[in-house]
Amino acid sequence: MLLNCVLDSTGSREPIIFFGIFILHGDAIFLKENVMEQIALLFESSAENPNVVDSVWYNEWSAAKEFSQFDVHLFNYEAYLNGEELICDKAPRHDMPTFLRCHPTSKENYKRLEHDLLSLGYRLLTDSWRLLKAEQEM
Repeated sequence: MLLNCVLDSTGSREPIIFFGIFILHGDAIFLKENVMEQIALLFESSAENPNVVDSVWYNEWSAAKEFSQFDVHLFNYEAYLNGEELICDKAPRHDMPTFLRCHPTSKENYKRLEHDLLSLGYRLLTDSWRLLKAEQEM
């Protein structure tokens, strides 16, 4: 079941998990299922340095790291989209519920990324390609 969830843009630093709806900062997302356990947040790293968060995501990344509900990691999104191997820490446990925080890309890239992240133990809670499709239909 998909739940439409709008992320808080009021400037609050407090994430909220309410009846499976996740609220932090950012854009609308689609949840695959209710989430009440610790989740991983995978942020796009800087194109210049895979060990540094992309500046677009810095505030959200910094806020998320303060809360035990989130297991926060970086991944080399730009390089991956350009054909390089995915660089990302292995998930702390198998089937870790995960949200991506990165710029939009094609349906094919999202599906390839989802497959490769699953091999590292990350189970995406969003169908990012569904959101992309919805935006294209508007």
